[in-house]
Amino acid sequence: MKKLLCVLVCLVVLGACDSSSDSNPKEPYPGPKPQEPLSLIFGVMSDTHIGGATLEGISTMVRLQRAYEKFALLYPEMDAIVTVGDITEDGTLEEYNTYKSIMNQYSTAKNNLLSMGNHDNFQITGDAAVERFSSVFGSKATDDKVINGYHFITVSTKDDEYNTTTYKDHKTWLDGRLAAANAEDPRKPIFVFIHHTMASTGLIGSKQAEAVGDGDLYDVFKKYSQVVTFSGHSHVSTADPRNIWQGDYTALNCGAVHYAAVDCTHLLTKGKTDNAVDVDFAQAPTNRGESSTALIVEVRGTVVTVRRIDNYWNVEIPTTFVFDTSVDKSNFPYLEAKRIAASSAPQFAPGAKIILDKVMDKAVEYTLPQAFTNSSTRPDDGAYTYSVTIKEVGGNVVSDILLQAENFMLPRRATVSHKTPYNTLQPDTSYEITIKPIGFFGKVGAAITATFKTYEEGQGPVRESFPIPVAFLPGANLLPSTGVPMNMFIGMLATGFTLADVTTMFGEPVFFRDAALSQPFTGTDMIDINTIIHSIIPLESLLSLVGA
Repeated sequence: MKKLLCVLVCLVVLGACDSSSDSNPKEPYPGPKPQEPLSLIFGVMSDTHIGGATLEGISTMVRLQRAYEKFALLYPEMDAIVTVGDITEDGTLEEYNTYKSIMNQYSTAKNNLLSMGNHDNFQITGDAAVERFSSVFGSKATDDKVINGYHFITVSTKDDEYNTTTYKDHKTWLDGRLAAANAEDPRKPIFVFIHHTMASTGLIGSKQAEAVGDGDLYDVFKKYSQVVTFSGHSHVSTADPRNIWQGDYTALNCGAVHYAAVDCTHLLTKGKTDNAVDVDFAQAPTNRGESSTALIVEVRGTVVTVRRIDNYWNVEIPTTFVFDTSVDKSNFPYLEAKRIAASSAPQFAPGAKIILDKVMDKAVEYTLPQAFTNSSTRPDDGAYTYSVTIKEVGGNVVSDILLQAENFMLPRRATVSHKTPYNTLQPDTSYEITIKPIGFFGKVGAAITATFKTYEEGQGPVRESFPIPVAFLPGANLLPSTGVPMNMFIGMLATGFTLADVTTMFGEPVFFRDAALSQPFTGTDMIDINTIIHSIIPLESLLSLVGA
């Protein structure tokens, strides 16, 4: 009888233990178990642009060195480090050799892989550019290498077009390599490194940085749900949570080692972003050099963990991306519909106010607090952009823009400031400014508002003055030393950017008398940018005067 009671007690205790364990919350997706061994670890970076502009006082060479040093610090013997295109600024032999020298000195990885981007075809294109690449690095620009049993496939473009079409040349070969890897193990991830993203796999709602036409390889990738692509090109910071996409397969953006850009083709920003300079398809924030991002990828069997780092700020993004390539694609955790449904609108803190820093006769300068969803310490947990509308009290809208939250700044700034271009407003007029926060997945939070009245014309504060040297020579073609056209340079200053902003973006300006940049201007004549901004001298007259 005692033995029977003992057995019953044990069964009850065990049953209680089982019941308790069943009540524990389940993981939202298959995650790595602590005891699972690390199968593979590698680093990924893109857009190193060796030979490009020095930003925030840091050259592209130093940025690359720091990237390799960070990889080595975190994992002294990585299985691989892959650079996904735009290795150089122009694809010159000198730039390639500089890259190789830094890689050989600072990389401690067992394998160093590289693919080509559009910038690597700037000096020469086609097969000649590919041959130059291979002659320096001793490897193929498009290749399939197996590391620890996992396929690493690099695919390179052969033209200098922003939205390339030359990936079509690799379509049959790529399909064959993916099929071979799939035959080996249909569950195991297949890693593909390709500079451009494929159609609709970049930031949700974006068309930036995609290959186009016959260059798009989506139809090849979608056959194999275990494909994981890594791309760059967009320069969008990895702090943006939309840098992972899942659908028929998985696509990741690596950001850029050189600088951060804003996606100007996204439905949240297209045509309206006002604190960035429009440079073709990308928008470069004035402080774009305050970012230098990369990824660290840990693989345990079929489970992939992606860590995001920024070497400019020397931080790691607090959240990781984790997914299992062996599950059915319908169960991927980062499907667009799932993420939009799970997202919430960012909100300003209770009592938050718009600070009117400077009200003038025809412009206003203001500061707003950042809005967040849950945590002010996470750059990917809050507003992506702000809708800012200024209207006459009881009248018409005079300004309707989207102001970037600058989420690539780590840790995120507590406030965002903006200056309207001069002449946006009318003198002696009452206005209402309304600001709404918009989340990364499009949800809009509650607005904050403020009212103000501009000064009478010619009265009140004025915008600060930034003098620059100008040669008063009819027909002179003045260019900053970086090659930025004079009309763009003056235009930026005339629309509210400061000389410091322009210097941050393009380097210290040095002016020349000729387009060949052979005759530096050394005169002492000055023109006051404050004069331009206040329209005492029409901008068209100035541009005509300098021949720009």
